[in-house]
Amino acid sequence: MFPTPSLPEIFFDTLETQIGTSQIGVPDSVAPEIGGVSINNVTGESATITWNTNENANSLVAYEPEGATFSMMAGDSVVNFDKEKFTTSHSVQILELIPSAKYN
Repeated sequence: MFPTPSLPEIFFDTLETQIGTSQIGVPDSVAPEIGGVSINNVTGESATITWNTNENANSLVAYEPEGATFSMMAGDSVVNFDKEKFTTSHSVQILELIPSAKYN
């Protein structure tokens, strides 16, 4: 038998322990409520999804062709890349849809 090597103890330091949560804020642990969902400007290859949230949030839509084993994402990159631009009124255009296909 070979002896089991001993591993050094490793300590990890998080941003919260370095500067405290008062400076970085407490993460939001409750998902926003979504309402007023509508689908507009539907063509054979695109559609616009609009909705509202009860708090500022990103603007992402997950969708998939019926029966698919994968999901796709569409979103407003101006809103999604900057938390300061999160909003309560959302609109995302989905492009390159397959005509006559059903989506979930």
